[in-house]
Amino acid sequence: MIVMLGMFMLFQMAVFLLHHVGMNAFHMNSAMLPVKENSLVGLIISSIFIVILVRMVWQIGKQILLLLKWRKAFKNDQDLSATININKQYPRLNNKIVIVKNDNLIALTLGFLKPKIVISNAWFKNFTQEEVEAILLHEHFHCMKRDPLKFLAIHILLEGMAYIPSLKSLVEYYKTWRELLADRYAMEQMKNSLALGSALLKIAKSNRVVKHSYSEVTAYFAGASINYRIQQIVQPEHEVSVPFGMNKRLVISIIVLFLNVLAFISCIDSQFVLHKFLY
Repeated sequence: MIVMLGMFMLFQMAVFLLHHVGMNAFHMNSAMLPVKENSLVGLIISSIFIVILVRMVWQIGKQILLLLKWRKAFKNDQDLSATININKQYPRLNNKIVIVKNDNLIALTLGFLKPKIVISNAWFKNFTQEEVEAILLHEHFHCMKRDPLKFLAIHILLEGMAYIPSLKSLVEYYKTWRELLADRYAMEQMKNSLALGSALLKIAKSNRVVKHSYSEVTAYFAGASINYRIQQIVQPEHEVSVPFGMNKRLVISIIVLFLNVLAFISCIDSQFVLHKFLY
């Protein structure tokens, strides 16, 4: 839903910009806007849209560079023999596990098109085999669903559409539910919730969990939604209630989106639409 909303907003921006620079977008013969091409209003709106698009492109480049940075760092710290052994131990995870040498608790899914599970050897020193398996299955869910790519898309849209007040809350709500679904998958695969619950409790008490600058678009096991995840494990028969109330910011966001849609509709010449589709 978030991505569809973002694509619609980008479509509006593209149509506006193409028309405003006189490119006869979609053969509408400059009938898209109620303002003239060289008008001050059109210039201001076009400038705002250009800034938004530039911010989105900048974020794409930034996240790609961060991906390359962390891949290089993890490759340098990789424990090759341990990586080979664990992939043999868990063949159903399709050779997607990378073990790195690090005393901190690192467990994440990294990569957009071909995601990998990156886990530090600290887990094997402080957690049982069943707990590590639960963590790997949790991250495997993110790999299968390509969640890092989805997180990248919504992060870019969030940067570009920061003027929508409740969008950030909606993104956090979405990420929380992705973590809950990944936990459900791990519990279903292991046929119980004991190992995952034990791992989460240890993480909640640990001071060795490190979050890094790449966590915005990375499926990170020790995320901020641990309380909801523990609640799901303790009370599996009850649906977890993740709050996303009808607050003032949400009302303002709905109004902004409504006005945005009205503005876009008003840009289309009704006579052109009738002529194009009815005759």
